Amino acid sequence: MKNLEFTLNATKRLEEAQKKTILNNNSNLESAHLVYSFLDSEDSLIPGVLEKIWVDLVLFKNRIQEKLDNLPKIANPSNVQISPELNQVIIKAEDIAKNMGDLYITEEHLFLALVDRAASLKDIFGESGID
Repeated sequence: MKNLEFTLNATKRLEEAQKKTILNNNSNLESAHLVYSFLDSEDSLIPGVLEKIWVDLVLFKNRIQEKLDNLPKIANPSNVQISPELNQVIIKAEDIAKNMGDLYITEEHLFLALVDRAASLKDIFGESGID
């Protein structure tokens, strides 16, 4: 089977997550970086969806930022790697897209996969009523 491609917005979120990784001086692109990119972007659909299920976006974003602040830091990260967890999230997002009959991986597929596979964020998702 052919691997699916990402939509423009999904690609933007992954690029923003990578930039956040570098700005935060982290060596690994983690699930929290991707969630933060959804919350920090003006054109992401995810905040609107979360508001509809009564998620306190300010609190949720602050908890994700705390998670990012506690990640190991290195000086001048130049070779950012995708963490094993985020790699599993991306694989799950592709599976979700395929099962839905979609040709592209969207932000929504990525977020659903994060909820399903990002063990490092389970506590934050649970506190926010996302499950």
